[in-house]
Amino acid sequence: MNTRIRSTVPLLAFFVSAFDLTYAADPQSSQATISRNEEPKRNPRLAPIDKFLFDATGKLQMQIFGATDRKACEALLRGAPEKKRGALLLILAQNQRIMEKEPRKALYMLVRLALPKDVFESWNTADTAAQKQALALWKEEDRARAGSQARTPTPAGPFSPLPPIPEWGVTNDSIVFVLEIVRCLIDLGKLQDAFAIIDNLGKDFQDERRVLTAECAGELMVKMQLYEKGLAFFKFALHALEALKSSEYTENQKLLQRRVSQKMAEAQWLWECEQYGEGWVRYRDAEEKRRKENDFLDAFLLYAHIRQYFDKTVYAEAATCYSIKCLLALASDEGQKKAKETLRQAEIGQREQSRRLALAKQAGVPPSALSDFAKKAEDTTKRLVTLRTVPLGPSAATAATKLAAEFLSANEWGLFRGETLADIGEYDLEHNFDAAKAEQQLNRAFLWFTKVGEMDAAVTAFDVPDKARQVSAPPPSMKLVDAFGNIRWADSSIGAIVNHRTCAWYTPYFQMQTGTKRSLCQFILGNKEAAIAGLDIILSTDVHEKRLVENKMPNSYFRLKSEFNQDRMFATKTDLKHFKEPVRTKIIIADYYYEIEKWPEALHRYRQIDVQSGRELDETARAYLDLALGYSSGAIGLAEESLSHFMKFETLYENTPSWPRAMFHLFAHYQNEVQTHPKALVCLQRIQDKMPRTAFGRDAHIFKGIFFFSFGEVNRAKTIFEECIDKYPTTTTERCAKQYLAMIDAKATKGGSE
Repeated sequence: MNTRIRSTVPLLAFFVSAFDLTYAADPQSSQATISRNEEPKRNPRLAPIDKFLFDATGKLQMQIFGATDRKACEALLRGAPEKKRGALLLILAQNQRIMEKEPRKALYMLVRLALPKDVFESWNTADTAAQKQALALWKEEDRARAGSQARTPTPAGPFSPLPPIPEWGVTNDSIVFVLEIVRCLIDLGKLQDAFAIIDNLGKDFQDERRVLTAECAGELMVKMQLYEKGLAFFKFALHALEALKSSEYTENQKLLQRRVSQKMAEAQWLWECEQYGEGWVRYRDAEEKRRKENDFLDAFLLYAHIRQYFDKTVYAEAATCYSIKCLLALASDEGQKKAKETLRQAEIGQREQSRRLALAKQAGVPPSALSDFAKKAEDTTKRLVTLRTVPLGPSAATAATKLAAEFLSANEWGLFRGETLADIGEYDLEHNFDAAKAEQQLNRAFLWFTKVGEMDAAVTAFDVPDKARQVSAPPPSMKLVDAFGNIRWADSSIGAIVNHRTCAWYTPYFQMQTGTKRSLCQFILGNKEAAIAGLDIILSTDVHEKRLVENKMPNSYFRLKSEFNQDRMFATKTDLKHFKEPVRTKIIIADYYYEIEKWPEALHRYRQIDVQSGRELDETARAYLDLALGYSSGAIGLAEESLSHFMKFETLYENTPSWPRAMFHLFAHYQNEVQTHPKALVCLQRIQDKMPRTAFGRDAHIFKGIFFFSFGEVNRAKTIFEECIDKYPTTTTERCAKQYLAMIDAKATKGGSE
């Protein structure tokens, strides 16, 4: 594991800013790609030395500071005024450390700048004597080696220890040199010496100096593998920087904020590897790509790394299952579109790294630094080549089927195998629209989840490691109840390990999912009786649904059962007739997710239908799609999007089955605000006028009475309830009206007695 956090020129930004220069070059980072607008910018208003400092800073950041730049710096130094010499010398020292890979030479330059003159001269005398003594000892050892060639050893640092820090008399002017000395010591492996300096600096400095000191301390802690302390220093640096901000960050502060944030992110990753294990961290990162970013191409590569380097672990088992999910996603139009964007970005990165390599060669960058450029260019090229080998479209589906077969043949009852069977079945249904084949595959998955408990042979190698057990824990149940009593599907956190060994609800959940989807296939195929019978799995696996059924509350079980009986879904039977295949099947599948209250999944599918087929639909089909988009977006809190779909019904779709459903929803929306009460009543009146002899018309009529009753207009409410009793005898509308009249009479009697 690479524990080195890159450091290029973190001090010079401050140093140059002391001369009122604009510093905007982006910091070097291990993952950054440099675009053309990140090259050192030229400002013709600057004096020659200031212009050079500005350009040199950017070149050091990009590591394209070459021999020509070094000579130019030396030439400027010879005639530079005293106040500019420090910045020029700092550039030369950083060139030695960063570009020449000579931190020891850089350190000797910096010590002269950082120490008081008398302290430096005393130390220099001691160091010179120690150097002579060391050379004499080496020569003596060489003479003792018969036939051996004389050595030219490379010292690991100064020959004499640096003076005690209190003797340095660190000031606001010298702190930049001191911190660069610390970085030289870090590069030389003198971590304790570097720590001694940092430990004595304290928090006495103000402005950006405090930030730079904390940043340097963070780098040292990370190099010492004290990641938690490193994070603390980086956080302190960002807090200190925030305290310096006026209305917004200056350009220098923006640079500093980005750089420290990048280093903190790298330190966070290393700390997490130490805390939870590298296997879990890499698994979490892959899950982030797949589940949060929908970047299935990058996720597939991350899973491939886990499968290769963490074989025979629970992470590799999960990675194989989720690699299959990625391939199936890459077979879809949406997945291919995202993959092409990932490839495009990778191509840009590869070209930029190649361009940087060419710039470095042109600048005369030393071979030691040039090899870094070559390695990065090679790595980005390899990544691009690997990304291009991942199949897309139908080839991805074929690859998924092949990998699934290999996964199952390796251990039919191993972790995640049933989930893979279910994924293949869902693909057959949702992408191939082959309900018969999907039914067979889902039945196989259902049987797997039914029998896995008795067939599973526990293998310790596939247990979650102890250090990752808590951070990877699944939710306690498949559904959660919030403080208001609302029931929702549990959402596993990114990085959770969810299988039949880590959580008790995994098997029942997939029994219900595969069982109800199998019923959905049977419904599509016209096998209504089997479809309805299969829904009983909901009651045996979901305690929340069972309780809702027992209490006669709205529930998924009754909705699906009733709809299957009526040859409909959330879409009416008439609505479904207006959808042509395969859009009809897509609507049925989206409705299935809506009815089991997986609203994000439903909305995603409705949106896909809208994008792919929305313009081809007739009025009835288009009206239903807008209705479904409105309900599903509203269910997940997208109020404005939801309302935009429903408001279409105020002027469109009046002759479709979806129109009264949408108008009732608009009534419910408009009644919430006093200023829109007239609109609410208009919605009801339009329904009543349009379809007076239907259930919708009766409901609209009595809802007006309930509306007036709720807002205290009792006389108007009473008139409407009496109308409903006369107009709709022997109906539920009549019974409801009588109940409200009884409440009005009871209230009047109570008021009179008082």
